[in-house]
Amino acid sequence: MDVIIRYKVIGEIYGVNQKSPGIMKNILLATDFSVNSTYAADFGYHLAKQLDANIVLCNAIIVPAEVPQSDLVAWSAEGEDILQNYSDMELTNLQTKLQQIGQAEGFNPVIKSVCCSGTVESVLENTVESHQIDLIVMGTHQSGSLRDFLLNNHSQQLITKTKVPLLLVPPATPKSSIHRIAFATDLQQINIDLDHIYALIAIAKPINADIVITYVGEHKDLSPLAVQRNEELLTQISNKADYAHIFYKYLNNSSVEAGLEWVCVHDHIDVLAMVPRRHNLIESLMNGSHTQKMAKRLAIPLLVFPPK
Repeated sequence: MDVIIRYKVIGEIYGVNQKSPGIMKNILLATDFSVNSTYAADFGYHLAKQLDANIVLCNAIIVPAEVPQSDLVAWSAEGEDILQNYSDMELTNLQTKLQQIGQAEGFNPVIKSVCCSGTVESVLENTVESHQIDLIVMGTHQSGSLRDFLLNNHSQQLITKTKVPLLLVPPATPKSSIHRIAFATDLQQINIDLDHIYALIAIAKPINADIVITYVGEHKDLSPLAVQRNEELLTQISNKADYAHIFYKYLNNSSVEAGLEWVCVHDHIDVLAMVPRRHNLIESLMNGSHTQKMAKRLAIPLLVFPPK
């Protein structure tokens, strides 16, 4: 059930000391009102302040098609109205909380809130298009309940389907400033990586964050062609980026996931950025992508760029 049943703008809260938004103009904070999604909203709000970006809070009212064995449940209009009212109330509460945070000095984002009925993926896709969203921020959930399983499944689906950058925030992530961002590359698709690195610079530059271009592999796999691609990537970046805070990291490790985790811990990385690569259907079902695997094991936010 991918059709939006109802689309409602709850309201707007205007920040003070307004000025024109930066390059990244609108950030969508997806929330289900859980503790983890509230952590993610706090993190996203502080990031929006640093980027001079405005905010759209979004809640998807889960339709029966999302719930296993939903065909056994009679879904009435009255039941949907109850969920709609609950969503309205919780969005207003979250707006108020963020507005109170925003009383600090500096840029305070304009906050809009919307709630829609439909699947999470379709609601986010429609909101991205209708509000010209540049970045989605949402929380990840620890496995346990059926609800957490469903929400984790949504984040895994969005990794391969998102049309704008997606920032996945783990539970209890501190809302501190971002100082170092690692961009993981396999040196296989230089032109695609360059596009995303330039997009990453647009995020890193306003907050003066370092970008660490990271390749994980074994020495035996580092062929002359790989070395050539490496040099080509770094040369093009240095010629076009116009940003001094870009570094390169090579780690000799047979496991991409373990290597990236090591880099994140020992290089004090605040955000890991990745681009999902296209896989055939059988490989995707059996193994998933490196990006999907990292989303399950990282203790820091994961920035996912749309696959091309």
